[in-house]
Amino acid sequence: MMLPTAMAGQGLSTNTLGEEGYVIVPSEFDSSFIEALRQKHAGNIAESIELLEKCYELNPQSAIVSFELGKLYLQQKEPAVGLSYIQNAVRFDPSNYFYQDKLAVVLKAYNRIPESIEVLERMLVLLPDKDNVLYELAQLYARIGENEKSIEKFNLLEKRIGLNRA
Repeated sequence: MMLPTAMAGQGLSTNTLGEEGYVIVPSEFDSSFIEALRQKHAGNIAESIELLEKCYELNPQSAIVSFELGKLYLQQKEPAVGLSYIQNAVRFDPSNYFYQDKLAVVLKAYNRIPESIEVLERMLVLLPDKDNVLYELAQLYARIGENEKSIEKFNLLEKRIGLNRA
Protein backbone atom coordinates (compact mmCIF):
# COMPACT_ATOMS: atom_id res chain seq x y z
CA MET A 1 0.00 0.00 0.00
CA MET A 2 1.38 3.41 -0.95
CA LEU A 3 0.29 6.75 0.49
CA PRO A 4 1.44 10.11 -0.90
CA THR A 5 3.16 12.56 1.43
CA ALA A 6 4.78 15.94 0.92
CA MET A 7 8.46 15.89 1.69
CA ALA A 8 10.26 19.18 2.25
CA GLY A 9 7.15 20.87 0.90
CA GLN A 10 8.42 20.42 -2.64
CA GLY A 11 8.17 16.93 -4.05
CA LEU A 12 5.71 14.13 -3.83
CA SER A 13 7.07 11.15 -1.96
CA THR A 14 5.29 7.99 -1.05
CA ASN A 15 4.93 6.04 2.15
CA THR A 16 5.31 2.36 1.39
CA LEU A 17 4.24 -0.33 3.82
CA GLY A 18 7.23 -2.57 4.42
CA GLU A 19 8.21 -5.14 7.02
CA GLU A 20 9.16 -2.44 9.52
CA GLY A 21 6.08 -0.29 8.88
CA TYR A 22 5.76 2.68 6.56
CA VAL A 23 8.94 3.77 4.81
CA ILE A 24 9.28 7.09 3.02
CA VAL A 25 10.35 6.68 -0.58
CA PRO A 26 11.66 10.02 -1.82
CA SER A 27 10.46 11.46 -5.10
CA GLU A 28 12.85 12.24 -7.93
CA PHE A 29 12.70 15.89 -6.86
CA ASP A 30 13.56 15.11 -3.24
CA SER A 31 16.41 12.77 -4.16
CA SER A 32 17.88 15.27 -6.60
CA PHE A 33 17.56 18.16 -4.15
CA ILE A 34 19.23 16.28 -1.31
CA GLU A 35 22.04 15.12 -3.60
CA ALA A 36 22.46 18.69 -4.89
CA LEU A 37 22.99 19.91 -1.34
CA ARG A 38 25.49 17.11 -0.69
CA GLN A 39 27.41 18.05 -3.83
CA LYS A 40 27.35 21.73 -2.89
CA HIS A 41 28.80 21.03 0.54
CA ALA A 42 31.41 18.74 -0.99
CA GLY A 43 32.50 21.61 -3.23
CA ASN A 44 31.18 20.11 -6.45
CA ILE A 45 29.39 23.25 -7.56
CA ALA A 46 28.85 22.27 -11.21
CA GLU A 47 27.27 18.95 -10.16
CA SER A 48 25.11 20.74 -7.60
CA ILE A 49 23.90 23.23 -10.21
CA GLU A 50 23.09 20.41 -12.62
CA LEU A 51 21.00 18.60 -9.99
CA LEU A 52 19.26 21.80 -8.92
CA GLU A 53 18.45 22.59 -12.56
CA LYS A 54 16.82 19.16 -12.73
CA CYS A 55 14.78 20.05 -9.63
CA TYR A 56 13.84 23.34 -11.26
CA GLU A 57 12.55 21.47 -14.30
CA LEU A 58 10.48 19.22 -12.03
CA ASN A 59 9.12 22.14 -10.00
CA PRO A 60 9.83 25.55 -11.55
CA GLN A 61 7.99 27.33 -8.74
CA SER A 62 10.15 25.96 -5.94
CA ALA A 63 11.45 28.94 -3.97
CA ILE A 64 14.21 26.96 -2.26
CA VAL A 65 15.53 25.58 -5.55
CA SER A 66 15.57 29.07 -7.08
CA PHE A 67 17.33 30.42 -3.99
CA GLU A 68 19.99 27.71 -3.98
CA LEU A 69 20.57 28.11 -7.74
CA GLY A 70 20.83 31.86 -7.33
CA LYS A 71 23.48 31.58 -4.63
CA LEU A 72 25.50 29.08 -6.65
CA TYR A 73 25.37 31.14 -9.86
CA LEU A 74 26.47 34.20 -7.90
CA GLN A 75 29.33 32.15 -6.48
CA GLN A 76 30.23 31.11 -10.03
CA LYS A 77 30.41 34.80 -11.03
CA GLU A 78 27.27 34.71 -13.13
CA PRO A 79 25.45 37.66 -11.53
CA ALA A 80 22.62 38.06 -14.05
CA VAL A 81 21.61 34.41 -13.77
CA GLY A 82 22.07 34.38 -10.00
CA LEU A 83 20.03 37.54 -9.52
CA SER A 84 17.24 36.17 -11.69
CA TYR A 85 16.96 33.03 -9.57
CA ILE A 86 17.05 35.02 -6.31
CA GLN A 87 14.26 37.24 -7.66
CA ASN A 88 12.27 34.09 -8.49
CA ALA A 89 12.72 32.83 -4.93
CA VAL A 90 11.38 36.12 -3.57
CA ARG A 91 8.47 36.06 -6.01
CA PHE A 92 7.56 32.49 -5.03
CA ASP A 93 7.93 33.12 -1.26
CA PRO A 94 7.78 36.87 -0.59
CA SER A 95 7.50 36.47 3.18
CA ASN A 96 10.85 34.66 3.49
CA TYR A 97 13.30 36.97 5.27
CA PHE A 98 16.40 35.20 3.97
CA TYR A 99 15.35 35.41 0.33
CA GLN A 100 14.49 39.10 0.65
CA ASP A 101 17.72 39.82 2.51
CA LYS A 102 19.87 38.07 -0.09
CA LEU A 103 18.13 39.98 -2.87
CA ALA A 104 18.76 43.31 -1.11
CA VAL A 105 22.43 42.42 -0.54
CA VAL A 106 22.95 41.35 -4.15
CA LEU A 107 21.29 44.46 -5.53
CA LYS A 108 23.43 46.63 -3.25
CA ALA A 109 26.58 44.76 -4.30
CA TYR A 110 25.82 45.55 -7.93
CA ASN A 111 25.14 49.19 -7.07
CA ARG A 112 21.43 48.92 -7.76
CA ILE A 113 20.67 50.97 -4.66
CA PRO A 114 17.10 52.15 -5.44
CA GLU A 115 16.06 48.53 -6.07
CA SER A 116 17.77 47.40 -2.89
CA ILE A 117 15.88 50.11 -0.98
CA GLU A 118 12.58 48.88 -2.47
CA VAL A 119 13.29 45.36 -1.24
CA LEU A 120 14.28 46.60 2.21
CA GLU A 121 11.16 48.77 2.46
CA ARG A 122 9.02 45.71 1.63
CA MET A 123 10.93 43.74 4.25
CA LEU A 124 10.24 46.44 6.82
CA VAL A 125 6.49 46.15 6.15
CA LEU A 126 6.60 42.35 6.47
CA LEU A 127 9.03 42.29 9.38
CA PRO A 128 8.79 45.63 11.19
CA ASP A 129 10.88 44.49 14.17
CA LYS A 130 14.07 43.87 12.17
CA ASP A 131 16.41 46.61 13.36
CA ASN A 132 19.10 45.60 10.88
CA VAL A 133 16.70 46.38 8.03
CA LEU A 134 16.12 49.87 9.44
CA TYR A 135 19.85 50.41 9.79
CA GLU A 136 20.56 49.25 6.23
CA LEU A 137 17.80 51.51 4.89
CA ALA A 138 19.21 54.50 6.78
CA GLN A 139 22.66 53.79 5.33
CA LEU A 140 21.39 53.39 1.77
CA TYR A 141 19.24 56.52 1.89
CA ALA A 142 22.28 58.47 3.09
CA ARG A 143 24.37 56.94 0.31
CA ILE A 144 22.04 58.29 -2.37
CA GLY A 145 21.63 61.68 -0.68
CA GLU A 146 18.10 61.22 0.64
CA ASN A 147 19.07 62.61 4.03
CA GLU A 148 15.56 63.21 5.38
CA LYS A 149 14.64 59.55 4.85
CA SER A 150 17.97 58.48 6.29
CA ILE A 151 17.46 60.57 9.43
CA GLU A 152 13.89 59.29 9.74
CA LYS A 153 15.14 55.67 9.75
CA PHE A 154 17.98 56.45 12.18
CA ASN A 155 15.51 58.23 14.52
CA LEU A 156 13.18 55.24 14.44
CA LEU A 157 16.11 52.96 15.14
CA GLU A 158 17.21 55.16 18.05
CA LYS A 159 13.70 54.98 19.55
CA ARG A 160 13.82 51.20 19.36
CA ILE A 161 17.28 50.44 20.65
CA GLY A 162 18.24 53.62 22.46
CA LEU A 163 21.23 55.85 22.04
CA ASN A 164 24.69 54.94 23.21
CA ARG A 165 26.70 58.10 23.83
CA ALA A 166 29.87 56.25 24.87
